Amino acid sequence: SRAYVQEQIDDKMDQAVKNAMAKKKVSLLLSPQSVLAVNNNAYNLNQDILTELNTLLPSAQLVPPAGWLPREAREQQAEQAAQQAPAAPAAGAKQPSGR
Repeated sequence: SRAYVQEQIDDKMDQAVKNAMAKKKVSLLLSPQSVLAVNNNAYNLNQDILTELNTLLPSAQLVPPAGWLPREAREQQAEQAAQQAPAAPAAGAKQPSGR
């Protein structure tokens, strides 16, 4: 269930960041790992992003629905299915006649 909750948060995080940036009129956001130095009076959007995330996702479901798989597993299954599916005939291609 931890992966299920994390996926719900991950799905809303990008929009929460964009909303917080728009409200604060911030055009560039750096990760803490890329900052060499910071002024104490600098903008910090952490709380603003959390507020937006809480608006977009007021509560996360703790129990995944029956049959739920983590995103990585779903993507892997889709990739395998695409590889195993027979190639569809090209659109407009004539099928050979049975003569």
